[in-house]
Amino acid sequence: ARVLQYLLRLPPGSDSRVFEVVLLAIFTCISNFPRTLTRIPQNDGIFALFSQCHADPADVALAGHAIHDPIGLCSTQNTPNFGIVLLLLGGAALRFCQTTITFGALVPAGLFVPSLFIGGCVGRCMGVLLKFAGLDIEPGIYAMVGAGAVLAGVSRLTISLVVVLFELTGGLTYVVPFMVAVLSAKWVGDFITDGKSVYDVHAEMGGLAK
Repeated sequence: ARVLQYLLRLPPGSDSRVFEVVLLAIFTCISNFPRTLTRIPQNDGIFALFSQCHADPADVALAGHAIHDPIGLCSTQNTPNFGIVLLLLGGAALRFCQTTITFGALVPAGLFVPSLFIGGCVGRCMGVLLKFAGLDIEPGIYAMVGAGAVLAGVSRLTISLVVVLFELTGGLTYVVPFMVAVLSAKWVGDFITDGKSVYDVHAEMGGLAK
């Protein structure tokens, strides 16, 4: 706020929050638009990252729904195409920068859904690379595990997060990978930040906790 007041030559004591919101909105629109993955609604992008691809139309009918692939993840995962890898890594890096800026702003934009998006991009990228290496795996599952790991590292949630991921995916067979990823992320995060999540630190900075 003080930087905006100085750059915009606002008089002392004036409220720069409106300008901050406008600038954040402009920054978000300009940075999101060039990439299809970030241009579409965030929830729609997460759903696409989590979607599992079926090569056989009979598998699609068996799954009970059509493939949700607005950015071409399924059409590019069987042949080496590092353009999709750059798209996923670029989307994760961009959302990380946006989340870092907006969470410290006067109008925070949240951490829960952006963390799922970042983890989904990184996990899907790992799955795509393993698919390119010739392994018979499903990149969508890696996206789910990656999303849970990043969100656990940010929020330090454990059991409740595994239950949420289970409800989102409906896959009982994925509970063990979810648990391993969530616990590993929590242990690493606690080791780095002495057991404090970003919410704890932000609450202390705001004078809401001791």
